[in-house]
Amino acid sequence: MMNSTPKSKPIRKKLEVVAERISRYETYKEDKAAYNKYIEEYNAQRPWKRKAFEDDNRLIINNYETSKSYIESVLNSNKKIPIVAWQKEYSELYGKLQKLTGEYQSLKDEVSAVNKIRVNVYDILRKERQREQPRRSRDMER
Repeated sequence: MMNSTPKSKPIRKKLEVVAERISRYETYKEDKAAYNKYIEEYNAQRPWKRKAFEDDNRLIINNYETSKSYIESVLNSNKKIPIVAWQKEYSELYGKLQKLTGEYQSLKDEVSAVNKIRVNVYDILRKERQREQPRRSRDMER
């Protein structure tokens, strides 16, 4: 999983929304195909068997209605499903997120290197003080 930075959080959230829309569109296509098949079979039923057939296929009907309702809520101003625009937006957001993640990792590596240098400097200073401590003690004894 990519690291999260303050700049990447809004991109991540938008990416999740767009990914959800794309996923729900794919589900809608599957549900619509199943529903269309159901309608064909429903129309082929004898009138007195249609109610039972409808009851037997309630899940297909409900799935389609749920998918259709969601898709209708995210249509563009032309009342069309903007799947190409969603896919483009997803690619752009993912690219931005990759770039930010790379920059974040680079900065994280630099900070880690600086911290190692800092620790080494403190170790050298501590060792130097320890070496000077006995000298001071001897100098004071004289």
